[in-house]
Amino acid sequence: MSYPEEDYVNSAYVAPKVKKCSIRGADDDIETILYALSMASREICYLDYGDSEATASEEVVCAIAKQFPVLQYLKLTSEGAAKTLSASTMHYLGSCCPLLSTLDFSGLIVYFDDDALEALGYVYPSLRHVRLGFTADIADRMYTVLTMSSSIREVVFVMLEDSLQAREEARQTCNMMQDMFRNVLFRIDNN
Repeated sequence: MSYPEEDYVNSAYVAPKVKKCSIRGADDDIETILYALSMASREICYLDYGDSEATASEEVVCAIAKQFPVLQYLKLTSEGAAKTLSASTMHYLGSCCPLLSTLDFSGLIVYFDDDALEALGYVYPSLRHVRLGFTADIADRMYTVLTMSSSIREVVFVMLEDSLQAREEARQTCNMMQDMFRNVLFRIDNN
């Protein structure tokens, strides 16, 4: 499904057993997004949500966690300014969605507060696939995540900056991490 937010809200009543949902062109108003999420089927396992200033806000991530307890795939994209996610939000998402196996934050610029990214290592028991925008900080912190997690099998770093230097740094980081974590596949992808 991909259509304006108001149509999505109306369709939630028509298709209460929807398992997979992709929403583009979301409203920038957090209250409208929260209302739309509250109307969606609690059975959604796959959610690709974005193209809004508010998509990756703490309120929206918490609403997603609360509304979709059987969520297995979450992709968030956001336009505009970078978002910051706190450790409590990441803990809440992991504890409310224990089946979450794929987390894709590659379509947004996100900063993680202290211990927020590290929560992936110990609060997400089913997490297998992680996609994040590449920065040196994210890569360093993913090392800590992987030392705590026995479930993560694939890490994809998405290039946020298209320069030869950034790509070489990402390549070296992936090679180094691949040597340390042989049971994890590391890849670099374009945005």
